[in-house]
Amino acid sequence: MVEVEREGGRPLCLSFLPVAPSHRVRGEVAPRARAIVVVHDPEAEVRLRPELIARIHGLTPTEAALAAAIASGRTAAEIAAERGSSEHTVRTHLKRILDKTGTTRQADLVRLLLASAALQMHEAG
Repeated sequence: MVEVEREGGRPLCLSFLPVAPSHRVRGEVAPRARAIVVVHDPEAEVRLRPELIARIHGLTPTEAALAAAIASGRTAAEIAAERGSSEHTVRTHLKRILDKTGTTRQADLVRLLLASAALQMHEAG
């Protein structure tokens, strides 16, 4: 990992990952690619696409939007206020999301969603 200093903000973190000769990125996007550079901006907000979350993890549109909000760091109370619903309703949806994704804690759900972020970015591009 390499840190790149920037003025007025926390440093960017760059990770360099080798691309195997048989990896689909080489065939579909960049045939001569030898590495992927992953740039992490610690000040950027996490924005996952709910429609892809729904498709990848078998969630309803409402559940996917809630899962994306959880992954971005919002609390159940904040989400309830934004949606004009009760915190109990949000927690009920969250329990269904955990069941459908095979996770047992919010931290596990967030890890699962972030792990699928690379796939989401590939499909978005």
